[in-house]
Amino acid sequence: MTSHNPHDVLPCRLPTILNTGFFIVTLYLTLSIPWNPPLWTGLADPYDYLHQSQIPLRSSEFFFPKKAPPTGRQPINFFPRPFTVPLIYKLANSDPDVIVQIQKYVHCLSAWFLVSSLLPFISSNFIRCLLIICLYLLMSWWNILGWALFLLSESLSTSLLLCWIASFLVLLRRQDVFTLVSHAVIAILFAFTRDTWPYILVAFYIMVLLFSLFNARHLVPSAVALLLIGLVVFTVSNKGATIGQRRSLPLINTIILRVIPNDEYTRWFVTRGLPLAERLQAEFRNTAWLEGRSKINPVAVEKIYHIYADRDYKRLFNWCDSKGERTYVWFLLTHPSFAFLFKESPAQLRRILTYDVGFAPNPRGYSAFAQHIFPVFSLSTLLVLLITSFVLYRRLKREVFLVPISLAVVFCFNTFLLYNADALEVERHLLTTVVMIQLLSIVALALSVDSIWTCLPNTCTRACRLAKHRSPRTNEDSFLRVFAPSKLLKIVYS
Repeated sequence: MTSHNPHDVLPCRLPTILNTGFFIVTLYLTLSIPWNPPLWTGLADPYDYLHQSQIPLRSSEFFFPKKAPPTGRQPINFFPRPFTVPLIYKLANSDPDVIVQIQKYVHCLSAWFLVSSLLPFISSNFIRCLLIICLYLLMSWWNILGWALFLLSESLSTSLLLCWIASFLVLLRRQDVFTLVSHAVIAILFAFTRDTWPYILVAFYIMVLLFSLFNARHLVPSAVALLLIGLVVFTVSNKGATIGQRRSLPLINTIILRVIPNDEYTRWFVTRGLPLAERLQAEFRNTAWLEGRSKINPVAVEKIYHIYADRDYKRLFNWCDSKGERTYVWFLLTHPSFAFLFKESPAQLRRILTYDVGFAPNPRGYSAFAQHIFPVFSLSTLLVLLITSFVLYRRLKREVFLVPISLAVVFCFNTFLLYNADALEVERHLLTTVVMIQLLSIVALALSVDSIWTCLPNTCTRACRLAKHRSPRTNEDSFLRVFAPSKLLKIVYS
């Protein structure tokens, strides 16, 4: 009789039916959440996305737009964006009501896809059902779901992030061209929701390639192809950011919030050509940026928004567009304490792990229930679960245990990247940090408990047979001798 590996068993019918049922119910409840009166009309970013979505798709301006002055339908200056969000808005005919419903649908679809990709790695039906409930509950958290009501990149970016993770999990099981191409397409759409995601793609695929070269040679062709795609996406994204001058505003925000308050940093930039430094110091140096413990002061933020359209600061914008990026990168390389956030106060660092920062603070619909549950996992809890995953990987040699670890590493890198890229809207830009802590904790916990649950009976059976074969003692005596606590731990974790 051939041995049967429980990890190769596809999900049985019950978890699959449960996943589909949760998707249908969640979709119905999510689509029923009211979004009128619209919550986004007082924001600036939605008008950029709507304006770009109305550019003809056959025009290079759609993919590589440039800054533009206000138009009839664009009440403020147009600041270009990566193309994925405008592309989806174009599919909705730039209708805000349709856009909100599409974002809700993609949100629910990403939950279904992520669950479907994880189920084959779980052997126990009980753990599968718990995993389904936990992930759908997490996706109902207002910190994730609430962004679907806004014409911003957050909702589609988070949904496509989950689809990217899910498609990679599928690729781990199925090494074929269709799966590889599907993952690459999702990766491209995901990368062009925000300018920083291409950095994450490249970092993640480098880790995958290094692991493949030393531990899983069968993954090398896919890893090489994905890294090449990631590098192409990274190059195109940087070209688009340069053409659209998308780095100037984040750089100005960072200079005002983190450079100007420090005389040493200010002198460093002035000697390298930073204009209007004295004026910036006079206007912003004594500004109280944080209100309370860690929340950004909206009155102070309005002072920064005001200079975006102030022609007196045109020299500053020109410098940021021409020399600012190179100068700032060199500053980060020569000032590691700044780059690694050692000089930030505890109140400022707390902004990294804030949540429920949406512009609709009160949960709507069925999301109110999850609001009393999440966040349930802390950073220290995640660290323990990741260590457990690594120990189990060493014991069982299953690549899936390294997925939460790799994602945790790249999102740690993402934290430093985004904080240094734009110091103004850290809470909104890093909303995925707390989300990923919850998601990776759930996934790592499910994989670990399932593997221990599955391996223990098999280990007990093998140990009993070994004891019976080697010793004439009674079965009870052999069992106690083999399963002394220290030996049991050694069997499971060695």
